[in-house]
Amino acid sequence: VPDKLPVAEITDPGAAGKVVAPGDLLVATGMGSDLEDGTLPDEALAWSSDRQGALGSGPSLAINTLQPGLHTITLTVHDSAGQAASATTQVFVGKRVAVPLVRR
Repeated sequence: VPDKLPVAEITDPGAAGKVVAPGDLLVATGMGSDLEDGTLPDEALAWSSDRQGALGSGPSLAINTLQPGLHTITLTVHDSAGQAASATTQVFVGKRVAVPLVRR
């Protein structure tokens, strides 16, 4: 029976993503599991951003240094056989701007 791929899951922020102000703390959480290995150890989980590269490792990531803009945050997990899987979510770093609706 071939070795199965691990599973990566981001539990927070959810699939809809999140908006944080520049300098605010973002706490992301996730987990990795594998049919053969069970729950993967902390060192098997790595966080990254498509804008800033590697962010940290482990089941949670607390960061307040994300650059303004839209980030795709990726959690990549590796099992003991070296196989990888990943999950992504989007985070927008910036301020929401409310634009009034004008009706004629």
